[in-house]
Amino acid sequence: MREAHSVDPTAAEVWVGLEVFDSHGERIGKLSEIYVGDGGTPDLAVVRTGLFGLRGSFVPLAGASLEADVVIVPFAKALVRDAPALPKGEHEVSPAEEAAVFRHYGLQPPAAHAGR
Repeated sequence: MREAHSVDPTAAEVWVGLEVFDSHGERIGKLSEIYVGDGGTPDLAVVRTGLFGLRGSFVPLAGASLEADVVIVPFAKALVRDAPALPKGEHEVSPAEEAAVFRHYGLQPPAAHAGR
C-alpha cells in the first residue's frame, strides 16, 4: 500500500464547490465537503456524483491538485464512484469508515491516523 500524504490546508479550503476531475480528464462530480484529520490537514473529501449529485463518494486528497479552477484527483472516475459513500444525512466519519476509504484506494492512512 502507498502512504497517503495530505495537501496544504490553506489550499484545500477553497476547493469546496469546485468540479472534480480524474487524472484522465473525466468529470467525477462536485466537491461538497472536506474532512480534516487529527493533524489539522485535509485528508478526505466528499465528491457528489451521479446525475443529480445525490451520492457522496469519499476520495482522499493525497495527490490532489487545483488546476484552472477544477480539482484533479489521482484516481480513476470508476474508482471514486465505487468508493465508500457518505450515508445520506450524515456528516461524521467513524475511524472504521475512514480506514475503509483509504483501503479502497490502496492507501495507508496518514501518519496522524495510525493510532486510530
